[in-house]
Amino acid sequence: MIALVLVFSACDKDRIQQEEDEDGANAVVRLGSQIEGEYTVYSDGLAKVIIEGDEKYITRFKLIDDYANTLYAYCADINAPCYEGSRYKSVPGDDYFTKGEDVKIMAAITYAMNEYGALEATNPYGYRQLLQCVIWRIIHDYEVTSVDNAEGEIIKDIIDHIYDHIDDMKNDYSTGITMEGTGAATRAGTFVNYGPYQVSENALLTDAGFDLTFDPDGNQAAFVDGQGLEIMQVKSGEPFYVQVPNDASGEYSFTATASTTKKLWYVNDFQFFIDVRDSNVPYMYQPLFRPITNSGEWTSFYTCSGNFTATPMEPEEPEKIMLTCLIWNNRDCGGSRGIDRFTVDGITLKDSKNYVTPADFNARTAKTPGKKGITAIYTVTERTVKDACGKRIKVYDIKVAFYKDGVWKGYGGTITVDGPGGNNKNQQVELIRIF
Repeated sequence: MIALVLVFSACDKDRIQQEEDEDGANAVVRLGSQIEGEYTVYSDGLAKVIIEGDEKYITRFKLIDDYANTLYAYCADINAPCYEGSRYKSVPGDDYFTKGEDVKIMAAITYAMNEYGALEATNPYGYRQLLQCVIWRIIHDYEVTSVDNAEGEIIKDIIDHIYDHIDDMKNDYSTGITMEGTGAATRAGTFVNYGPYQVSENALLTDAGFDLTFDPDGNQAAFVDGQGLEIMQVKSGEPFYVQVPNDASGEYSFTATASTTKKLWYVNDFQFFIDVRDSNVPYMYQPLFRPITNSGEWTSFYTCSGNFTATPMEPEEPEKIMLTCLIWNNRDCGGSRGIDRFTVDGITLKDSKNYVTPADFNARTAKTPGKKGITAIYTVTERTVKDACGKRIKVYDIKVAFYKDGVWKGYGGTITVDGPGGNNKNQQVELIRIF
């Protein structure tokens, strides 16, 4: 006679034992839901752990009914025996789990399945040791000394981590994910960013990505990160914004849903089995805990939404600087064709030092200047026009760029001077920020 315990199935088809309504759809069932009929218990292999210095053996129990239907369950009492071939029935677990242990167990298994589900395929007995020891720690508060497995140290660390954070996991299990943040509006050029928003952090879904979508459509809106780059997915806790045009108005709704690229699990209910010879708590024989799991279908747990009202904003006034002290001559001197010098933002730019061709202007502002490179440049494009009285006027389209604080800042404008010649020293020209 030995005390046997059981763990979860190593096969996905065994894990997904969903309750169905009469139409075949997934149904929400109450915690501790009960099923009819009796089952015969069988063990399925043994694995050893050391708990507070004592050897304990773990098995996966199979519960098989009279029609060969099979369920799998876990030991819910390390101190009670279970016998091969015993008959078990399903009963409510309310009288046994009086301190919220059932919800903690479901949260712990949800976490283990999502974070360490791959262990079930690579090390099935290690996975069973992990789950069963977690259940025992939650129910009995027994500390696991060691796990007899090639990955025993890792498995023990996982068990300790789950137990140490079980209250946070329980809270996250009960609340799922929520959309955090407010729709604060921030100008971004010709756009407005609303946010930041973030999917709430959840200890059960630390590695899950969340796909972002608009409901029903974005109406020229986009999701962007803190750098203004468009994104379609975030991790929990990562801030993001909804970007709309300046003139956008009305309600915007959006949703974050756990990505289907990662199989996600949720233990949405459980069933509690006892030996048919038992009737009162505490039970003489091992009670068994069977999680009811759901793969990616429990959308309320994996999904959250947000919304805001967009209000049209006037375009932000562009940054401007003034060009003064212009010296111009009606002669083809140097590459600037008459623009000898001028002052902008306290800096004097000269034809002989700061002028570059339009092509060179674009090339230079696209890269960081060298240690001795020029950090103030300009270029012009000359046009000659005649007014209504036939008077000749020269027009220069001018671009100026300064390299400051690690970036190029560019400004553009138009200089208009009278022909055929002379200085326009007192002319002031407004330049507008272009990059």
